[in-house]
Amino acid sequence: MNWYNMVKISQHFEWIFPNEYSPDEYQAIVVNIDKFDNEWKNDPYYVSRGGNKIVNPIKYEVWKARYQQKGFVAKMPVVKIGDAGIGKPVMGFIDGRHRYSVYRDNGEKTIPIIVPKDQIKQFQKFV
Repeated sequence: MNWYNMVKISQHFEWIFPNEYSPDEYQAIVVNIDKFDNEWKNDPYYVSRGGNKIVNPIKYEVWKARYQQKGFVAKMPVVKIGDAGIGKPVMGFIDGRHRYSVYRDNGEKTIPIIVPKDQIKQFQKFV
């Protein structure tokens, strides 16, 4: 699935492919939030439900307010598998963990993300 334009899967956000990432190197995929979140918990930058364990609470609150504005246009979160400084491969966000967390915390079931094309097989288990 490649998306280069807008994707609307909810009444709250209209997701766009971030123009700073090349569609030649990154691919959009819609993931199941529960499956995805279960794996993301291993990342030291994980944002717990309700924004309790969070690096930047202001960003979380900003995205919470934006979620209430139906039809807000947001960039798809960017995710990859990398080291994260803990000595083992872990799935984490390059950009968008606060957007994702607010979306998850409001009961959404799926979300489009973009991932490096060379890692797409590793993300298929979250579809």
